[in-house]
Amino acid sequence: MIVKKRLLKSYKLMLDFYGIQLVNEDTGEVRRAENWRDRFENLNRNTHNNLRITRILKCLGLLGFKHYQAPLVHFFLVETLVNGTLPRVKKSALDYFMFAVLDKTERKNLIRFAFTNLYSKEQFVWCPWRIQRKFLKEMTQKRHPSQTPACARRGVTHRQPHYRTQWIVQSPRRRNSARNNGA
Repeated sequence: MIVKKRLLKSYKLMLDFYGIQLVNEDTGEVRRAENWRDRFENLNRNTHNNLRITRILKCLGLLGFKHYQAPLVHFFLVETLVNGTLPRVKKSALDYFMFAVLDKTERKNLIRFAFTNLYSKEQFVWCPWRIQRKFLKEMTQKRHPSQTPACARRGVTHRQPHYRTQWIVQSPRRRNSARNNGA
C-alpha cells in the first residue's frame, strides 16, 4: 500500500513536469495543468522525455495502475492529432504509447481514435488493413442524430454530409499489383 501511494505521488509529480494534471484518481482522467504552455514547449523541444513517458506507461500497467494508461495516452493523442500542440510527441504517441496500454479493449479504442483523427489515412500503419477497412466502414456509416427511426416515422429527413472517399486504403498487394499492371 505504501509503494502504491509513493508511485501515485511520483506519477502526479511527473505529470506536473509535463504540464498535465490528474483530475480523477479512480478513473485516471487527466487534463492540461495551469503550466501547460511552458511544459508542452519543453516536451516539443526535448524529445528524450518521450521514452520516459513510455516507461511511465509500462510501469503503471505492471504495478496495478492499468486504468491510468489509456486516459494518459488518449490525452497525448488529442494533443498531438486534434489540437496539434505536441507535434514532436506524435510519433512516440502512435508508435509506443498506444502499445504500452495493457488492456486490449482500451488499446483498440485508442487505435480507432488515432485512425479517425489522423489526417492521412493512407499512412496509417498501426493496425492491419482489415481493421482499417472496418474503421472506414464505421466512419462512412455514421448517421446524423436526426436520422433515427423515430424521425423517419415522423417524416423528418436530413441530408447526411458525405465523408471523404479518398481515405479508402488499398492493401499492399493491391498497390503492388496495380504497379505491375501499369496502372
